[in-house]
Amino acid sequence: EDALKISTEDSSTLLSMGIKTLGKFGKYCPVNFFYKRDLSLPQTQINKQFPVIYGDQIFYCMDEKYADEFVSNPRKYLQFSPPINITNVLPQVIVVGLPKSGKSSFTKKLAEKLGAVRLTFGRILKWALATLGPHSSDNVKTAHPLYTQIETILREGFEIPDNIYFSLLQMILETQQCQTRGWVLEAFPFTLEQAMGMTEDLRIIPSHVFSLEISEEEVYSRLQKDRKVRVGKKQKNTLSSESDTENEEYDNKTKDAHTENGNPLLPLHNSDAIMKIRLESQLQHHFALKKYFQEKYGNLVTLDGTKSKWYLYSHAEKLVRKNIYQGMLYYMNIGQGKAASVSFQRLTVEEISDKLSHCEYYCPVSLLKGELFFSESTHEYKDLISFFDSPNITISSARGSSNSITSPPLLHYAAEYKGKIYFTKGENELNEFLSNPELYVHQKLPQHLPRIHNATSPKLPNLEFGGYCPVTFKHGHTKKNPNFEHLIKGNNEHIVEYQGKYFAFTNKEQLSQFMSTPHKYSNLTLPSKLPPSPKPLSIESLPLLGYVEQTVSSIIIDAIKEVTRIRPKYTYNNSIQSATKIMTISFRTPNPNYNEQLPEIQAKTLD
Repeated sequence: EDALKISTEDSSTLLSMGIKTLGKFGKYCPVNFFYKRDLSLPQTQINKQFPVIYGDQIFYCMDEKYADEFVSNPRKYLQFSPPINITNVLPQVIVVGLPKSGKSSFTKKLAEKLGAVRLTFGRILKWALATLGPHSSDNVKTAHPLYTQIETILREGFEIPDNIYFSLLQMILETQQCQTRGWVLEAFPFTLEQAMGMTEDLRIIPSHVFSLEISEEEVYSRLQKDRKVRVGKKQKNTLSSESDTENEEYDNKTKDAHTENGNPLLPLHNSDAIMKIRLESQLQHHFALKKYFQEKYGNLVTLDGTKSKWYLYSHAEKLVRKNIYQGMLYYMNIGQGKAASVSFQRLTVEEISDKLSHCEYYCPVSLLKGELFFSESTHEYKDLISFFDSPNITISSARGSSNSITSPPLLHYAAEYKGKIYFTKGENELNEFLSNPELYVHQKLPQHLPRIHNATSPKLPNLEFGGYCPVTFKHGHTKKNPNFEHLIKGNNEHIVEYQGKYFAFTNKEQLSQFMSTPHKYSNLTLPSKLPPSPKPLSIESLPLLGYVEQTVSSIIIDAIKEVTRIRPKYTYNNSIQSATKIMTISFRTPNPNYNEQLPEIQAKTLD
């Protein structure tokens, strides 16, 4: 059987239609593997490949020379197999966003560029009805039990429940097309409960969750443009033929049946009233959904939905392809017993803890150099992660229940070797570890290690060094400059325990320095003279002007600035009412005791 060179566009079309499937080398070059026994491919060339058809499969070559060699004798280069099934590393993407944010066109184009299957709720439902419906078997028409349930629900006019949709999603992801091409899922999950069911129960964890961000004003603006486009198309398509006239008469009858005295009985699907309901419903879940994926899996990517669609497509494609490349490299190296970067993986704290090495979160490369470097990737989130008791971050769902999740450490500079995960200081240290892991894996931690104190503990420990930050004092106080401007009280949210003593620090940077070299700061001596303790002055004791200045003056000034900047004029409101409305929104935005979702919504409204 002959092999044939084809274009990249034709290969994507054949794969997307399911006519051909990827070969066992995925998008890696079989000729390069034949000569070098290496699947690694320069990342700059990942989009410059040359596809070849052989049988029912498509293989990708690095350059035209290798493609010609493969065409001349494909069996020669297919006699060997890659060390692992690299086709398992495929696009697995979710796209979410507000109405009119461009999810459908973005999902369609991204799936085309990646050669992946585009999945929507409607497509999955149509697939289920076509696949699971009645079929002849021994002259008896039988149907899948799910088909009967779906048909009954649809006939009664109800929504498809989550448990049935999860079953359909699991079934379609197990089809050959999704297993060989990957998938891009649009507008699902919609709620936090659906996200948790998808990731925790079904173990479907996407590599990326792209969130297209637009403001509410942009939503209504795009809605208005869509109306104008539809009206323009309707005016352009002049009804001339007899069949068109009949269609017009039918439309008029339908319109009359749904109107009374020329006014619609119900709001139209593209009306502002319906859009307001949709927005209110989606905003309840959108922020919690994004927070869940970001803090549990770190796979959220927010995109500015107002930017060029071509920029959005290409940027998202680059991120997904980079993840695919890193995944293939990981499985190839692990299959050969080498160390591999785990930056592409989406691991939770529990999964990391199961694989954590004896070095914990300390860099083994730094240990060999006599340094004690605590990986900053473990506390890049708002709450620091303790080795022994990670703080829980609570997200309230729409039902009012609380679901506790834990922020995972970032894995940018982490590597896996022989089933264990090692954290390194940075990119240089990571490369050193990957090149010769055996040199570093046998390093032992010191007997006494600094530990981050659990910030959620109700009891505050007795602080050493008078509660002052030892790092700030060490770097700022000298004999030639014996002033006290660097003698600063530490923050109770940044406390570390070392050798049974507790130290407080002004910020995360100072804490990180202490974690790296605690011996430099743990035995400092306070000066004999200390600055006087500040005595707080009661605001209530101030005169009226002082009280207003210290409490609400800045907020009022900011609100007035917003009014002068925006100069609002709402429909059906005069200038005073419009300005008052903007000032009300400005007052609510910085309020820390307000609903955690609304400040972000109000800020977008002001923008």
